[in-house]
Amino acid sequence: MFFSSSLNVDKHIQSGMVVGLGSGQASGMAIQYLGRLLRTGALKDIVGVPMSVTSASEAAKAGIPLDVYQDSSQIDFAFDDADIIEEETLVAIIGRRRSHSDESIIQEKSILKAANKLVFMITENQYMGGPEGSIPVLVQALNWMETAEEIDDLFLGDAEV
Repeated sequence: MFFSSSLNVDKHIQSGMVVGLGSGQASGMAIQYLGRLLRTGALKDIVGVPMSVTSASEAAKAGIPLDVYQDSSQIDFAFDDADIIEEETLVAIIGRRRSHSDESIIQEKSILKAANKLVFMITENQYMGGPEGSIPVLVQALNWMETAEEIDDLFLGDAEV
């Protein structure tokens, strides 16, 4: 089961919104669809805030006006591809699969946190009981050793730091 990109755009995005534009295959399809709606006049005055160089490029090709994310940016709605969504908690994991080195997980997470509403698009096999394998962790460069020790303590010495 794949959550339709057009359904998410039609259901959640209205004229005049600032929209966080995610990265990934489903997000790319949603960006293209959003561009078509702008060109036909079904939506107006949308501003996209890309989460990566890739989504910025896709949005520019689709004709979506862009703005740069800043800490004070107001994001009405954001969509993104998730690597996994945990069934019980609906916790989303992003950043496991990076197709381009120019994408910034920190920028992506900042935009997602700033969004008033958020939709993750996944395939059915990405909706699971619990995460398996590695989990990406964002760490401030200044105090990385302290955070690494906390992660190590969480896993009783089993984490690779």
